[in-house]
Amino acid sequence: EVKLLIAAGYGASKALSSVGYKECVQFLSGSLAQDQLVPAIVTSTMQLAKKQKTWFKQDPEINWMMQV
Repeated sequence: EVKLLIAAGYGASKALSSVGYKECVQFLSGSLAQDQLVPAIVTSTMQLAKKQKTWFKQDPEINWMMQV
């Protein structure tokens, strides 16, 4: 998918800097090894989730429901 987007001329698109795509672009450009790809995506995803959780904690209208 990322190869096709780059080939279609979307290589400079801001969307390709989002989680998952950014790491795939790095892999395809040779700046990220294949064995580092999945861990890099997982790390970026966890960092985004933490940022979102911090952001949403500021909103008193949100009631968190914990699932056990």
